[in-house]
Amino acid sequence: MSKRRVPLVSIPSRRSPDIERIIKANSSQTASPEVYSPGYGLLDGGDTLVRCSDGIRFILASTLLASSFPRLLGEPPGPPSLAFSIEFPFSSDVLVLILKFISNRPFQPPRNKCTSSFVSDCFKAANMYQLTSLTAWLRSQLVLLNSPVYQGIGPIGAYGLCSTYQFRPEKQQAFRNCIGQINLQDKFAISDVTRDCPDLHSALELVGRLARRNIIITEVFSWFHTYPLDSRSCYWDKNYPAAYKDLTCKSCRDWTIFQTPSWLSFWAYRAKKEFLMTPGDDCDHVFRVEYLGKRGTDFEMFGGEFEADEAGRMEDEESLCQDCLKRILLENPSHWEDWATIVQNELKVKLADEF
Repeated sequence: MSKRRVPLVSIPSRRSPDIERIIKANSSQTASPEVYSPGYGLLDGGDTLVRCSDGIRFILASTLLASSFPRLLGEPPGPPSLAFSIEFPFSSDVLVLILKFISNRPFQPPRNKCTSSFVSDCFKAANMYQLTSLTAWLRSQLVLLNSPVYQGIGPIGAYGLCSTYQFRPEKQQAFRNCIGQINLQDKFAISDVTRDCPDLHSALELVGRLARRNIIITEVFSWFHTYPLDSRSCYWDKNYPAAYKDLTCKSCRDWTIFQTPSWLSFWAYRAKKEFLMTPGDDCDHVFRVEYLGKRGTDFEMFGGEFEADEAGRMEDEESLCQDCLKRILLENPSHWEDWATIVQNELKVKLADEF
């Protein structure tokens, strides 16, 4: 027996007439069809069409926009429409970040997309549409070392953005993160900085602050003829009687008129190297007596690229007066730390925000 053929019955579509019209228009186009962002297309629900600056389109729910993103709908908001698009003046990546944020969906922007221009556009969009919670989140990401935003733009880019938007606490943290990241001896350093920080004023400000910091640190740890490093300074007798004598053995003390005590030059050199590469708040250990007694490897202390200087410095370490070390480490450790704190306070006063 032959099977009876069942006549086909057309089932009415549940799609809105606007969506049906758009699908038919796209299918009949000979040119490339309109591109919709994944998850926000014609079949994903929604009643409001948004077009980004890169041409990518989104179909969004007007209820979500009205509650969490109202300024996108305009003042006053118009009726939902798929026939006419709302223009979003930033890229689709920026809009995706905003939508995931306001929807409380877990997300992290890809690190390779977190360029300075992208992050800057995110801030501009958050300000334009008064998304204060998004602005606060972005601010926190600028100085969070493991965030994709920070890893994408780096400390120099973060400093530039904080300077542009006048985020003072984050700007100070960004400056700390820049310490040791720029080789100011390189004549092309400013080019590297302006590449990551396009705003020229912010770039020059950053280089100037780092240069000032390096100069002051070098002066404080190298000026053995001035207080508090000078053993012959009248300030010692006036403010801290006999303090310096307790830190230097008699033999070395007799020679201080001609040369700096070996323990002082040894400590000052190591402390200077560490301060130049590290924020001052992370250098408290430099002013603890254990640091003076710690011996570093050749590479840790002086770097492998300057072998001649390294050899000379190692000779200095070998010639470090053991009687002075014994006097400091065993007999007067707290006295030495009191003196080192004076040096630390001197740096804090002179460096201020650059400490």
